[in-house]
Amino acid sequence: AIVEAGGIAPLVELLRSGSAVAKEHALGALWRLAYDDASQAAIVGAGGIAPLVKLARGGSADAKHSAAGVLIAVAARNDASAAAVAAAGGLAPLEEFVERNPVWQRSPWAPQVLAKVRAATERADVAAGTSDVHRHVAALRTGDAAAKQEAARALWAMVGSEDPNSDANHVAIAEAGAIAPLVELVRGGSAGAKE
Repeated sequence: AIVEAGGIAPLVELLRSGSAVAKEHALGALWRLAYDDASQAAIVGAGGIAPLVKLARGGSADAKHSAAGVLIAVAARNDASAAAVAAAGGLAPLEEFVERNPVWQRSPWAPQVLAKVRAATERADVAAGTSDVHRHVAALRTGDAAAKQEAARALWAMVGSEDPNSDANHVAIAEAGAIAPLVELVRGGSAGAKE
């Protein structure tokens, strides 16, 4: 009934411009609706993916949780929805969300959804020439100590003055969600990784 009445677009608009409380209420409503095919399509169609990704990255703890829940539900719908989440930069906040939430780690379908979004991101990265960034960021998150150190070195080389794409690489590395794992590596990594 909400979709048929045009109720998704106003909820998405609240994500963009509502107060913190309004955003959290809109997120709650969208999360409840996000398991229905028509609602998922309406969320994508109303331009809801970008503000959801923004909240999943930088909202309050509750907003991050709810926004990631909506994104996972929408990305589960089909490959086109997963591609929309990937195109908006949704992979990094979803990976971080699942990594930090044991309930989602045990979910039978969260890894499948992450794999769909990861595959869509990789396809887009290959087309844009940024696939190495995401591969290195994934190693920062999930690799062993040696893999993390190697990934950090590779990312450092990508932003060095010798690389003609240095400026674009800075942006791609930040958008891929590398900052938090790099900070963690500096805080608790090996001496070699800290260099």
